[in-house]
Amino acid sequence: MAFGSPASDADVPAFLERVTGQAPSEAAVAGLCARYRAIGGSPLLRVTRVQAERLRRELATAGVGPVTRVEIGMRHSPPFIATALERLSHARVDQIVALPLTPQSSPDRDEYFEAIQQASNASNETVPVIPCGAWHDDPSFITALASRTAACTRRFGGREVRVLFTAHSLPSAGAGTDIYVSQLQATAAAIAKTAKLPATHWQLVFQSIPPGAPGNWLGPDLLTTIPAICQPGTAVVVVPIQFVTDNLETLYDIDIVARGVAKSAGVAFARVRSLNTSRYLVEALARTVVIALS
Repeated sequence: MAFGSPASDADVPAFLERVTGQAPSEAAVAGLCARYRAIGGSPLLRVTRVQAERLRRELATAGVGPVTRVEIGMRHSPPFIATALERLSHARVDQIVALPLTPQSSPDRDEYFEAIQQASNASNETVPVIPCGAWHDDPSFITALASRTAACTRRFGGREVRVLFTAHSLPSAGAGTDIYVSQLQATAAAIAKTAKLPATHWQLVFQSIPPGAPGNWLGPDLLTTIPAICQPGTAVVVVPIQFVTDNLETLYDIDIVARGVAKSAGVAFARVRSLNTSRYLVEALARTVVIALS
């Protein structure tokens, strides 16, 4: 299960309404359309389909069940979670494992499980649904990001480099936010240790607060942190640790906006590549499913 993204400009109004729970303004629609056009459209669905097929093969190799199907369910765009549940029901599966493609526990992650429960209730589905736990400390996940982080930092030679581990911000007072932050810190610390980063040269930051969002949100913010801690002539490496698949938050918020902030501050910039269809990610996902079934 993943967040979802509009397939075209025509899908943006419905997508925004599902995300926010209200009809979007023309300005909001135009702004989101412009951001998607700037990245050439989101690759989320295309990449997720490849992830699903590679996960199916990995699970078959691991001997999980006589027949394993992997269906994609998106929260806010087709194919929806309810559609995935319907397909599995028609296939007469014995049990369903619900796997959100986000490593850390969070209020947003919980909404995936709520969505599949609602779909199950609406369809009178009786097949048991097994939720997967967090996989923020999976060894394959940590190893893959640590290797890519170390490679990025080496690109800058002897230049001073700061590493910023970034995740989507949430309202700071939300239920379950403390667990989210704790697991993000654990992920960042494990990657930093594996990549042998000096303790003074990395930190956890947050990003992508919706424009005009009320209340206090988790910080510090990625965009204000870059010029605050990096001097002209130094370098910054941004490591997404909650986004495993490229989407608007990586391709626009980091690659375009954050890169622009760094350039204005005279700071060299690099972003660690998302895991996308990496075999390490597939290993982590398969292990998470096996653990849920054990």
